[in-house]
Amino acid sequence: MLIEMQNNSTVQALDIEQYPREMHAPAFFFVGSLLHILAYQSIEPAILAIIFFTAGWALLNFSALGGRFERAMFVSAFSVFWFMAGIAAIYATYMKDPSQLGADAGHFFWRSTNSAGIELEQMMKLTEGSGAVVIWRAVYDTFATLGFEKGRYVGILVNMFVVAFTGVIAVKMARLLYGNDASRLNRLILLFSCCGMFWLFAALHIRDAYALFIVTCLAYWWVLYLTKPNAQTLILLIVISFTSSFLFSFIRAEMTSVPVGMFVSGLVAIYFGKKAQSSRNIIVSISVFSGIIFAVIYLPDLTVQLNQLIIGERSKYYQYADAGIKATNDSFGMSLILNQALPVRMVLGTLWILIFPIPIWSGFQLETVYHLFKSFNAIFMYLLIPLVVLSLQRIYRFKIFRTPAILFCLFLILGSTLAVISTSIETRHFGAFLVPLILVALLPDLKLEEERIAYKNYLLYFMCVIFIVHITWFVLKFS
Repeated sequence: MLIEMQNNSTVQALDIEQYPREMHAPAFFFVGSLLHILAYQSIEPAILAIIFFTAGWALLNFSALGGRFERAMFVSAFSVFWFMAGIAAIYATYMKDPSQLGADAGHFFWRSTNSAGIELEQMMKLTEGSGAVVIWRAVYDTFATLGFEKGRYVGILVNMFVVAFTGVIAVKMARLLYGNDASRLNRLILLFSCCGMFWLFAALHIRDAYALFIVTCLAYWWVLYLTKPNAQTLILLIVISFTSSFLFSFIRAEMTSVPVGMFVSGLVAIYFGKKAQSSRNIIVSISVFSGIIFAVIYLPDLTVQLNQLIIGERSKYYQYADAGIKATNDSFGMSLILNQALPVRMVLGTLWILIFPIPIWSGFQLETVYHLFKSFNAIFMYLLIPLVVLSLQRIYRFKIFRTPAILFCLFLILGSTLAVISTSIETRHFGAFLVPLILVALLPDLKLEEERIAYKNYLLYFMCVIFIVHITWFVLKFS
């Protein structure tokens, strides 16, 4: 009965031109501009925001990338990110936010505005994320020739543009997964625009925006291949996979093995996906062939890279915590997770990266916007995870939902979660893989009363778990 109702609702939503929602974008954009003018005592940030926004709007209107929901995603995400960047600018100017004036954001801003004449190869020796620095520098220099100052907001606008277009790609992935369902696409716009981790990537001068974009692009080509398996999509997938691995080396070197992880996720999804047997055999055969290509290139060095990554990331995380930079927010994680045996670490670590920070209120302060956004992201995850659990329950019960593309998203989420837990337990690193998680959360049809009731029940159960976790924190903190 549920499937029949779901199919009927999908048929009713087939008109893609109906009612995309843009989340009061003009209000967010206007207030964001006022905040930037107040923070920088200049109208230049608002002028540049209009330029970036117009460029994105034109690209979506006059290219194949466009579509009503794609435009609505860009408008909503960009406007919300601009508002959040305004809050971040107030923190940087008036609170002397150490997460923006120092740390990664401060480092990348300084490199981007003080590295004239340094080539990419030289930049790689000076800093991680050299590719991001070169892109930022090019934009800073371009606008400087037009008379604009090299203000931090220039690089942040680049990040906003990149993250907003990541949302556009997410819309295209949702179309492949669920068809032209306006309700689900509007939910995607709402979820993407309200994700605190995406606020962090867009509003701070950090490289994670590029990592998110590359991961999402690669995942899109996998979803495209799994929904439309043919020689053309396979060739494109192979080319994109090798290209993305190359690009990761200039953004975040430890992510160069992500294409291999996606290949494993894709192969497992194909095997378990509910496709016609003949079609499955063709897909598996082609995938095995492409897998041989990956294995020949990657496997000789993959074990060494993974060992170095795990040891290196753990070491950096311990040093980070010992330095006291994250002591107030991560002490609970250090005591309960990092020092535990691997099986316990995996279980607690999964919960940790999904609901960080603990306690939720630790980020609600005037010291740094970094932890403020992470606390808002925790609230976002509180609302998202019950949707994901409901999706898993539906996938388990109904074979119709076990498509290779949806299963690929699930296995990718699982693999990325385990990878982050075994290395850094840094929620920023997991944030690069949030788009597939959000896409899985779109599976329930919330137009159905039965689905809405189920979601409310799961939300209630999950909030009880969150309450217990916070009580546990309180006991350990003050015992």
